[in-house]
Amino acid sequence: MKYRIAGLLALLLLLSAALPIYGCKQTDTETPSATQTPQSTPAQQTQADTDAPAPSTFLAKTVNTRSIGNMNYWLYTPSAPTEAMPLIVYLHGGSGKGDDPELITNADGFPKYLRDGTLGNLRAYVIIPQLPSSQKGWANIADAVRELIDRTVSAFAIDKSNISLTGHSMGGTGTWSLALSFPTLFARIAPLSGSVKNLPEYVGKLKSVPVWAFVGSADTIVPPDSSVAFVDALKAAGGNARITVFDGADHFSVPALTYTDSTISLTDWLIGKAGS
Repeated sequence: MKYRIAGLLALLLLLSAALPIYGCKQTDTETPSATQTPQSTPAQQTQADTDAPAPSTFLAKTVNTRSIGNMNYWLYTPSAPTEAMPLIVYLHGGSGKGDDPELITNADGFPKYLRDGTLGNLRAYVIIPQLPSSQKGWANIADAVRELIDRTVSAFAIDKSNISLTGHSMGGTGTWSLALSFPTLFARIAPLSGSVKNLPEYVGKLKSVPVWAFVGSADTIVPPDSSVAFVDALKAAGGNARITVFDGADHFSVPALTYTDSTISLTDWLIGKAGS
């Protein structure tokens, strides 16, 4: 009898121990504490990545043109780009000529300011072609630059009525030259320290193009006289032209004085921003 009672008691103990396992439903969900952060799901992470605006980029590229073959260039794409944005075309000076795109950004000037963020969040596409070492000047590759412009406009659905042109030194002269080659292409031009012949036919071609030229009064490399005279001729013909002469500035001081001065805000003017 004692053994039967002991056996029954042992059985009852086993059954009572099994009840929490087989008789109750348990959950493994853990509530985060005040110091814990719930982990996002892959779907939530993908949505967050989609919502974040694309950052701006500055990339070296090469285009194969019909007139001169391969041509290097830099392409700046603004952050969160949209359709119908403006396009700025920049022509470099003599130090950028060659076959290495880094030559363009090594010099103090617009490309360097664009790359290092000095110009801020520029709301436009920018292309900066490189004059090949085999070519003498920008006038020699005008058709290749035009082809690059047309391809860029098509690729990024750029506003064809809002393309501007600027450049310094050899690029300033190139700005005058390309504008004369394609007078209906550019909405605005800003030549820096460039040279242009004051000819009546040139005045006739550019009197309908808004022009803002910049020169240094102490420039002995490209004297400011030709730009001053040509702007005066444009104004006399009823053109929308002006010139800023930096008193005492030499040739190499003009880019910094022009592109980084917030009171000038040249990039705003180039993209046609209201009030600039």
